[in-house]
Amino acid sequence: NLQECYNCHKLFGEGGKKRGPELDNIGNLLKPDEMKQKIVDPQTFMAEGFEKEYEKKKMPAKYRELMTDPEIDALVAFLSTLKNASVNTPKPIKKK
Repeated sequence: NLQECYNCHKLFGEGGKKRGPELDNIGNLLKPDEMKQKIVDPQTFMAEGFEKEYEKKKMPAKYRELMTDPEIDALVAFLSTLKNASVNTPKPIKKK
C-alpha cells in the first residue's frame, strides 16, 4: 500500500525488516477500535518483544494526517480479517 506498512511489518510471509511485528494474527488480538487507536496514536499499544522499537517510537504517528478516516477504516477492516493463529503475532500490550 501507499503507506509502506511492509517496510516494517511482515504479512503473509512477505515484507518487514523486524522493526514491527508480523500482523497475520492481529485480528484475534485487537478489536477494530483498538487497531484504529494504534494506527492514529502508535503509543497506545506496544507489541510484546518490541520494547526498544516502542521506546524509540519506530511506528510514526503521521498516519492520522496522511490517511483519511475512510482509508483508516478500510485498513482496520482488512486487519480485522487477519486471524492466522499459526503465525506468532506478538501480543499487544495496552500502554495508554
